[in-house]
Formats: sequence, structure tokens, C-alpha cells
Amino acid sequence: MTIIAISALFGTPVLAQEHEHMPGHDMTHMEGGMHGEHMGHAAEDGEREAMPSVRQVEASKVCMVNDMAFDKDQIAVEVDGKTYYGCCPMCKDRLESDASLRTATDPVSGAEVDKATAVIGADADGNVYYFESEHNLHTHMGV
Repeated sequence: MTIIAISALFGTPVLAQEHEHMPGHDMTHMEGGMHGEHMGHAAEDGEREAMPSVRQVEASKVCMVNDMAFDKDQIAVEVDGKTYYGCCPMCKDRLESDASLRTATDPVSGAEVDKATAVIGADADGNVYYFESEHNLHTHMGV
């Protein structure tokens, strides 16, 4: 906890990258946050007092491995007739091989949702949240 608190003061990321990208990978297209980091979602975090404000985003703008929103379309990954998205060839491979990366928990209902069919929202830092319905997204937004 101390490391996280100190890191927050100095703006230094403390979460380890889960994978490295290929040399020359364009990281300038990310909307917010550090590329490759898995930021804690408020529902899982327990330390935040309120859910962050989110806006709805298109699935094609999301890396579903890093759960981050980008400002341009990501790489489409077809698995079992559904389309998922990754930001690089490594994320594409992981989406194809790891079924756990293709699901998330709706922060409102607690239900497991398929990322390919979820309603997706992103906060100001680009962190992504997956919802089973637009109603849950709006509930999360306080609308």
C-alpha cells in the first residue's frame, strides 16, 4: 500500500505490465493511462468512494486485454463467431487463446458479461467498464 501511495504522489506507475509490445508499437493512440497496465476498476478497488464518470464507447476502440479505450480502431479478433479487439498482435493472440480475457464483470449487477456483446463505457483516464445493458451503464453514470 505504501508503494502505491508514494507512486500516486509522484505519478509513477506501479502496476507491472502483463506483456510487452513489439518495437515501434504506436502508443500515442491511447486515450488515457499507461499502455499495458491493468488499472483497478472502482467496483473491484473498494478504496474509491464513488464510481468514476463514464461515457459509452464503441467496442472497436477498446483493447479488451488491457481494458483501455483508444481514439482509433483496434485489431479485430474473431473467436467463435464473435468479434473482440486488441491493440497489438500480442493482445490478438491472447484474446484467441485465453477465454478469461473475453469476459468481464458488470460493475452494477455483478453479472459476468461477454466483452464482444457488452455495452462499454470508459472513464476520463481511458479505463474501460463492461455492462450487460445500457440501463446498467446509465445507472453507473448516475443518469
